[in-house]
Amino acid sequence: MAGQYRRGGGPGEGLFWWTTLSGDAASSVAAMLRLHPECVTYFGHLAHDLRVDHRIRAAITQQ
Repeated sequence: MAGQYRRGGGPGEGLFWWTTLSGDAASSVAAMLRLHPECVTYFGHLAHDLRVDHRIRAAITQQ
C-alpha cells in the first residue's frame, strides 16, 4: 500500500500513504516534523486522523 496515490480533490489528496506508516518509519517522519515545524501547515489536517500513527499525530499537534 505504501506509495499509493488517491485521486480526487481535497486536503488528503496524495497523502493516503501516511496512514500506512508505523514503527521506525513513523518515528522518522515524526522527528522530521519536529525539526521542520513549517511542514505542519501542510499536514495539520492529519493530526486528528486516527489512521495516522500516534507519533506523527503527536508531532503535528505539538507544533
